[in-house]
Amino acid sequence: MIEEDGFDETVVVEHLQTAAEMGGPISETERLLLDRKVRHGGHEVLRWCESNTIVYQDAGGRRRFDKKKSHEKIDLAVAMVMGVWHAVSLDEVGESFYETHSVEGTG
Repeated sequence: MIEEDGFDETVVVEHLQTAAEMGGPISETERLLLDRKVRHGGHEVLRWCESNTIVYQDAGGRRRFDKKKSHEKIDLAVAMVMGVWHAVSLDEVGESFYETHSVEGTG
């Protein structure tokens, strides 16, 4: 459990991988990458995961990653999109979680 590692529920953010939840994050990450506002430094595993990613679009134009049609792992691509989205969301409210909480790694 995450609580056993010293975190509380304020650290956990639910983010479903449905088209309704992922469409905005995918679009925003694409925009930021194209505007060169997000850089991944050529991270080899991230590039590999991105190259494996298949995007599904529903009738309403909402998008999500399709893990079933992706032939290899895409987990890091999913994590990047979610992370970028939540970082942008934090920036919009003007306060970072890290400004008000102490988070230490477990090594």
